[in-house]
This record gives sequence, structure tokens and C-alpha cells, in this order.
Amino acid sequence: MKDQVSSGTRVFWFSFLLMLLIQNLNAKAKPSSAELIFTSTEISVNNGKMVTKSVFDLLINDRSADFLCKIRIPYSGIDKLVSLDASLHNADGSLVRKLSRNEITSQHNIDDYSLYEDQFVKIFTLRNSVYPYRIKWTYTIESSAFVNICDWTPVLMTEIPTRRATLTFISSEFFPVRIDSAGLLSTTYRKNKDFLLREYECEFSDYYDEEVFQASGTEHFPFVRIMPLRFHFETDGLAYSWKEFGLWIYHLNKGLNVLPKNEKEYIRVLKGEGLAELDLVRKIYNYVQDRTRYVNVTLKTGGLKPYPATYVSTNAYGDCKALSVYLMALLTEAGIHSDYVLLKAGNDEEDINTSFVSNQFNHAIVLVPAKNDSVWLDCTSDNPFGYTGTFIQGRHALVIGERGGSIVKIPALTTDQVALDRKGTIRLLANLPALVELEIEASGELAENLRTVTSMLDGVEQLDIIGEIVRVSSFSVDSINLLPYGRHNQRMRLKYTGTSNSMLKLFGNELVCKLIPVDLPNFESPDTRVTSLGIPYPTCVSDSILLNIPPGYRIMELPAGEEIISEYGNYDFKYSYFEKGILFKRNFTLNPGKIPVENYTAFYSFIKQIRKIEASGFISFSKI
Repeated sequence: MKDQVSSGTRVFWFSFLLMLLIQNLNAKAKPSSAELIFTSTEISVNNGKMVTKSVFDLLINDRSADFLCKIRIPYSGIDKLVSLDASLHNADGSLVRKLSRNEITSQHNIDDYSLYEDQFVKIFTLRNSVYPYRIKWTYTIESSAFVNICDWTPVLMTEIPTRRATLTFISSEFFPVRIDSAGLLSTTYRKNKDFLLREYECEFSDYYDEEVFQASGTEHFPFVRIMPLRFHFETDGLAYSWKEFGLWIYHLNKGLNVLPKNEKEYIRVLKGEGLAELDLVRKIYNYVQDRTRYVNVTLKTGGLKPYPATYVSTNAYGDCKALSVYLMALLTEAGIHSDYVLLKAGNDEEDINTSFVSNQFNHAIVLVPAKNDSVWLDCTSDNPFGYTGTFIQGRHALVIGERGGSIVKIPALTTDQVALDRKGTIRLLANLPALVELEIEASGELAENLRTVTSMLDGVEQLDIIGEIVRVSSFSVDSINLLPYGRHNQRMRLKYTGTSNSMLKLFGNELVCKLIPVDLPNFESPDTRVTSLGIPYPTCVSDSILLNIPPGYRIMELPAGEEIISEYGNYDFKYSYFEKGILFKRNFTLNPGKIPVENYTAFYSFIKQIRKIEASGFISFSKI
């Protein structure tokens, strides 16, 4: 759903990953099945032009890494790919053959949610039947317009080492830039006539597998980021402060909010209904949701400049930027002020570095400011009005107005906004499966997923996916009935029935009933965890379930209630007698936040305590 709002420059992170990863993103290399022996990038900036020369030497050790031999070199319509050479080598470096021109194919680099892009890609494949083998390639790209200079991260995948990597940045010593870096072996600055050469060297040997709730996919990666403080991209821009950078965005978007007559007439009629301002905003937002669809359209200025409101009005589609401009134009026509907002969205994306002014964004939304409760509106989402959603909540954003930009934080979701409440009964019968009937009320990500599934699928396929979304551990689904809901409901309600063959176990004359377990991720043990933990928003589960006493049995003993209060969350459960049955109540909350790896042991202890309680919290019945 998101679309990239980064510049068309050849930043290393963008080009490197897309060059080497095949379209099947599920493919993974075994540790050390491949090695990036060497890579170098040289970037020179002179007279408003940037030239990037890249060199790679990749070792394929076994068949599991063969997917890396399909090389992709992306570039945009505002760039020029001036050279490309590649060759296949034995492990000792001896030449097997060179790549011929007719082996290189060109195509549009269009992703699954794009209508059209001016992003292109050169593709070639070099594979050997004898292992190990090496692929070497080099290319040069010229950019006449750019915002970022580089976001250089010379790591192919977390499981693959980089033996040696170098970056050289050449510019006038008077060309102002901002630089951020980490994980480098060496940094050297030297002058050559009128130019300043900045040279960086690093390696990546601490390769690891992806981990549960990993705070950042690049946490241990070496990197160098370079941002020009003065640039020209359609119009002159400054990056000394967020205010100045935001002012450049404001001028880039200026004049795009013109509406055709039919849209103006629609707003005139709508205003005639005498709605309160917030209700008017809701109506207009719902109008945009109903009338348009999201596609990625990246053309001309490398995807930085939105398409105008007239484009969306005519075609009824647009990317996040164009849809935001369209909504703002409608609001302006209605006399309502709104602001254009850029952010880095997505639970798997690290938040922007607010101390490093640069184009770090991948998504655009709209802010309607208010004294008491400002509204954040994502035009690519079918979420209810006023609900920020897991995609954008709790993240820093650049709010852009006629006076420039300012960094604000989008409100984080509360526990109430992500709550999962389950109420119902479990029928226990000896020698038969346990039967569960639940009323489930879901909000947060669960509700978002349910809303998306019901809008896109139907029939058996819809029910199968809903069954996975609201999965009740140890039970298999018999039926699911999604209850009617309005577009403004943040919560989704459904009725669930299922059976379990594992909940009751007979041991002689004793019948043992296990808890429905809390669905916890399989967190790594502290001795193997290497990355920080990042929990983007709370988890909040509440159960209230009535269990009958199986006919012919009596309760031997109810487990004692348990409670844990921790900085990482809370957990409590208790059993109580209720009429002719047992009432089971449990509450579990996992707090959001980033937990450094050095504090992970304490967090893991909290999870371990819960697992221990769950394992011992069973009910025993004896035969009468």
C-alpha cells in the first residue's frame, strides 16, 4: 500500500538490494552460502551532476544461493545508465566468460501495486554449474537531478557476509553536505586540487537470521548517509533544517490543488447540508475512499512530486501523494485547512532519524489540525475516519505548510484501540472433542485485516483467511460468522465455533483440562538474541470463558490465580465457580517500545513467567 517518496538518485541501499534479490522475496540463502567478497562505490558531484560508479564481486558457494545470480540494476527516467559490464569467474578469479549485450534485458521496474513508473531495470543472469563461482559486474549512472546523495549500506542480506566494502565521495570542499555513519573500519579525508575526497571502508561479518519483533532490519549494518544541504530538484531546496526542507516540498507541490467544476459543485452541495466541520471532513474523506483507488504512479521527478488533483479526479486513482493532494484540494474548497504530511510508514520500517534532515520518507498523508483532536487521514487506507491505523501510528512525521516543515509525532494507538476481547463457552465432554463458542470483538491490526479481507474476498477463501486471522490456539474452526459493521466502527465483531481434541486428556479416572494458551511469538532465548526488540504498538487480549463440569466428573481443585505486573506488560488469570461451571478470566497486555538487546533478558523473563503459569494452569476433574 505504501509507495516510495525517495528521490531518483542511485542511493546504494536501494540499488544494491534490488540488483541482487530475485522477484521471489521468499528465497533465502543459507549462512555463508554466498559472500560479497568486495564492493566499491564512487560518487562524484560536480556542477550539479552526480556520477555513481559501482563495482561488485560476489562469491556463490553452493546451489542454495543461485537465486543471487540474477542481477537487477534499477535506474529512473531522470538518470542515465552510461555503462554496464559483467563477467563469470571461477573461485580463484580466473575468467569463465564475459556477459554479452544480448543477454541483458530492459524493462519497467513496476511493482505489484503500480500502474506505471518511470523506473527501469536492466536484468542479466550469470550462473555456473561448478561451485564455488564468482560474478563480477560494474556500472555507472549519471544523475542530473538529485536530493539525497547516498544511503550506503553494503550488505546483501543479514545471512551473507560482506568481506570488504569501500565508498568514495568526491566533491568541492565548498559543497555543503551532512553526513551520518556507523560501523566503519576507517574514514579518511584528503584534498586533491580543488576537490575533497572522503573515503570510507567497512565489512559485515556478524551475519544473523531475522528475529522476532526485530526493531530494525539494519541494526548491525554499517552505513554512510550523505545529504546535500543545497540542491536543485525542479526548484531550489535547502536542508539545513526541517523547516527549510519542508518549504522546498511545499513549493514543489504548489499549484496542484486545482479542482474541476464537477468537484467544486459537489463540495458546494455538501456544504449546503449544514454539517459541523468534523462531520464535513468525514464526508469528504469517505468520498475520497469510495471514489478512488490506490496505485503507484511514479513519473517525471522521480516520484517526489505528486500528480495534481485534476489527475485523480479524472482517473479516480493515484498514489499516496496524489490522493493526499486531491483530499486537500477538496478540503480547501470546503474552507477547511489541512497540511501535507510525509513519514516513513510500516511496522517493518524503522522510524526516521529526526536529527538527520533528509528525504527519508515513503508515505504521504493529510493532517486536519484542531485544537482538541487533530485528525490524521491516510487516503490509501479503508480504515474508519479518525483511526490512525497500525501503518502510521506512533511515528515521526514532517508536517508541511506555507512556512515550511516541522517534525511532529503521530499519536500512538492505545490499548483500547488494539484490544481483542473473547467471551463465550467451552463445552467439555469426556472422550469427545471440546466445543467452543466465542463472541470475538477485535480492534487494531486484527480489525484492519478483517476489514481488508471482507472487502477483497468472499466465500470459502474469505472464511479460510478470517479463520487464520482470529485463530484460537488448540482449536480448529467449525464456523465463523462476521457480524454486520459500519464503516465508522473501529471494532469488528464475529461469532466463532470450533473443536479441540487436545484440550481434554484422560488419565485413568482423572480428566485434565488445559488452558487456551496466550498466542505468544516464539521469542529467541537471550543467549541467541542479537538485535534489539521493537514492539510497535500494544497487544491487549481479554478472555472471559465459561466451562462446564464434564458430566460424571467433579472438580478436584481449581488452580490459584496468578498476576504479573512488569514494565513490559501485565498478565493475570483466575478461575472461579459460576453456577454449574467454571468461569475463566484472563488479561494479557504487552507494552510497546524498543528494548535494547542488553535488556532483553529481563523481557524474556517476563515472557517465560507467563509460559510457566500457562503450563501449570490446568483443571483436574475426578470421576464421580
